[in-house]
Amino acid sequence: MSSKGTLYEKLKRKSQALFSEAINNTPLQFSAYRSYWNYKFSNSSQIRRASPTDKLHYISEKPNYGAGVGHQLANWNAGYYFSRYYDLTF
Repeated sequence: MSSKGTLYEKLKRKSQALFSEAINNTPLQFSAYRSYWNYKFSNSSQIRRASPTDKLHYISEKPNYGAGVGHQLANWNAGYYFSRYYDLTF
């Protein structure tokens, strides 16, 4: 890969990280995710709602957009480990 391609990818990642930081903790926070829009425009009868008797516990990680793939994989592994340790849904 040429240095021009590498620079482009670096700038792209940095701009995405800056954008994500700018909208963090605002009403627009989730609008950058495709899954949010799929949820908004999906048929609500397809979405399973938890009943009051269900006990659903989850664990998740807020992604670090500036980190590399190794860091993301380490976070995923930690989430998987602790979900099994605490008997949570992952």
